[in-house]
Amino acid sequence: MAKNSLYRTSWLKRSFFGEMTIYYFLALFFFGVMQLHKIPAAPILMMQMALVFLVVVFSYLFSRKSIGVTCAVILVFQLIAMCAYRYFHYDFFNNPLGYHPLDAQHYDHVAALFCHAPLHEFRLFLDSNEIMLDDRGFMYLLYFIYKIAGSPERGVNLTIFFNAVAVAISSFYMYKLSREFVSEGSACFAAFVWGTQLFAVFTAACGLKENFMVMFILASLYFIARMWEAFNVQNMLAALFFATFALLFRMAIFYMLLASILCVVAVRYPLIKKYIVFFLIVGIIFTLYYFKMAFEEMTAMRADGEAMEYEHYESMVADKMSQGGVFASIVNYISAAIGPFPNIVSEGEKANYITTYSFSSFCKTFYAFYFLYGIYLIIKNKVVKLIPFIVFWGFEILMLIVTFYTLHDRYHWPHVPIVILISVWCGEYWKDHPVKRVAIMRRVYYLSLFFILIMFNYR
Repeated sequence: MAKNSLYRTSWLKRSFFGEMTIYYFLALFFFGVMQLHKIPAAPILMMQMALVFLVVVFSYLFSRKSIGVTCAVILVFQLIAMCAYRYFHYDFFNNPLGYHPLDAQHYDHVAALFCHAPLHEFRLFLDSNEIMLDDRGFMYLLYFIYKIAGSPERGVNLTIFFNAVAVAISSFYMYKLSREFVSEGSACFAAFVWGTQLFAVFTAACGLKENFMVMFILASLYFIARMWEAFNVQNMLAALFFATFALLFRMAIFYMLLASILCVVAVRYPLIKKYIVFFLIVGIIFTLYYFKMAFEEMTAMRADGEAMEYEHYESMVADKMSQGGVFASIVNYISAAIGPFPNIVSEGEKANYITTYSFSSFCKTFYAFYFLYGIYLIIKNKVVKLIPFIVFWGFEILMLIVTFYTLHDRYHWPHVPIVILISVWCGEYWKDHPVKRVAIMRRVYYLSLFFILIMFNYR
């Protein structure tokens, strides 16, 4: 690897891990040590600190020379962290799936019920109970895992291993995707950042589907990137193939991936490439105009029945916003752009789940500077290869804003790989093209963000 590439990757590592970890432990001091009366249980805070420490330790074990070594490190990290999290659940909540595991408990119950039943009976159950299409992918997966394990008790723990493998595979695709845009060392680093996200650990230990869903999303995004270099039937079919699997985990994601594929096709035309900003604005207007219709159609497809009227959903969202007032609306928009905001030391029941993975959302708020500046550079310099990924991100952000889900990590999760990709690309670009005022803006952003997080956590 070239010396300059190593230098850039080392700078990225210091910037992404060094400064951010210092800020995070300062935040723990302000919100933890200085507010001991707000901590409902010391083990939750200790678990949080132990997981962050584990990430930092493994950042020193990670090697930039080989993606194979990087993926192996990620697999070991995930297995250790997931098993520790599961043990924590058993010991602290007396439940392997953690605190009040609503969706996960339903998935586990269905898989356990048909653990020894033939596949056709399981399929008949899903059809007769009108299980939503984007829940079936994970339910089928759990059915086969529990069947391999031989019992529900072993199955719920074997799922952790498959989660760790899914994260390692998605990290490999994160590397392959990043390699289309950045140096090998930076691509390995992007894979490592993605593979050590604590929300992935939380998802696995709590029995949720997000790790498997994002594995298919990343595979589809990689082939979308390949379509730019090799616009052929094989890459397009591969992108559609993995997007279809994502359809079985979260329906809206399929349409976002489809929009990204169509974007690759569109930007190959010189006219659209030349006036890309104009066409992006037209696309946003078009999306806003047809969002209501698309929402009603998707709710009908998900429930295999009648659609929820958009006006009814609007009234539900309006009720949520009226409860929080103007502050809630402001937080909704800011969190959409740079969030979700971390609950560093939450009060009440939120501490039982949000606090233990808050480092992931903390990371995302800090990467957001590189990400947003990266979007500016992409549009300004017309880096059309990255436009399809901005389209994917834009569609999901629009959905989160209108549904008022911008504070939920689970719904931000599908576009986190894109945030990491563009952030690392921006980091490389900035290192090669330094701008003094941008460095000043970065410091101002970090200080402002720290103030925002203080206000948000003290609210």
